[in-house]
Amino acid sequence: RALEEELQARLAQAIHRWEGEKVTRLETERAAARLRATLRGERATAAKKAAALGEATSKLEQYAALDGHELFNQRLRDAERNQEIALDEARLLRDQLEVLRPSLAEAEAEAAISLAAEL
Repeated sequence: RALEEELQARLAQAIHRWEGEKVTRLETERAAARLRATLRGERATAAKKAAALGEATSKLEQYAALDGHELFNQRLRDAERNQEIALDEARLLRDQLEVLRPSLAEAEAEAAISLAAEL
């Protein structure tokens, strides 16, 4: 009888340890997945910044090769191009906002209904 109780206690301890290790392993896997996702994001950001730096360096080299009048004209063309890019991005964002407004209104209505139901 005592042997059976001891074996049952050992079995219970082993199951408890296994469950603890399982939880620890799952938490570690989740943390590793979060870190991998963060690393991917950081790598993408670094790549974008490296590309932007390369473009800026190239533009500065182009400017260095120009004299006063040519430099002014090139900078003016660049400013006009940048303005067009900014306007295109603004148009795109406005279009995206218009697409999202109905979904946002629907989500707000659902949240209000949910909140009212909780009260």
